[in-house]
Amino acid sequence: MIPNRLPEPVSLHLVNPDTGHPIQTWLFEAQKSVRIGRAEGNDVVISDPSVSRFHAELQFNGTEWELVNLGKIGTLISSHSV
Repeated sequence: MIPNRLPEPVSLHLVNPDTGHPIQTWLFEAQKSVRIGRAEGNDVVISDPSVSRFHAELQFNGTEWELVNLGKIGTLISSHSV
């Protein structure tokens, strides 16, 4: 049985691949999903042509966060394709 609770606050960081330093940071305090993409209306909007309009979604399943790839390009986390 999956507990029905809200996640702890979570931060997402857009990192410069050359320096490893954050370019931008978003804080989400009580959301169970966070949509990421190039299109307006996403929770995290990244205006870069390598990002799909609806690229990925982070979903909290009651115990942990899961990343769901929504785009055709794919999503990398620590150099691993998702």
